[in-house]
Amino acid sequence: MKKMVAIAKDKARKDWSESLQTNEGRAKMFKIAKQMRKESKDIIGSEYVMDESGTFKVKEEEVMERWRSYFSSFINETNEYQLQEEDKVDRTI
Repeated sequence: MKKMVAIAKDKARKDWSESLQTNEGRAKMFKIAKQMRKESKDIIGSEYVMDESGTFKVKEEEVMERWRSYFSSFINETNEYQLQEEDKVDRTI
């Protein structure tokens, strides 16, 4: 049984490599490669985002720039809360 499977796989590989010699075979190969690249692409954020003025950004570069500016302003925000200084406590007896 294993030998039959190995023979079938070998035949399929030979047929595939021979099909790459034709235009249709090359087109199929590039279609498969494009699909594999799309499936392996990381999903970052969403497909669209709204900027400060309420306009939707849909281009990947614009979405990434909007997220960059949002987090930059978020991280660099100053905190107005001030802690009060307390006297030190001596715990020696």
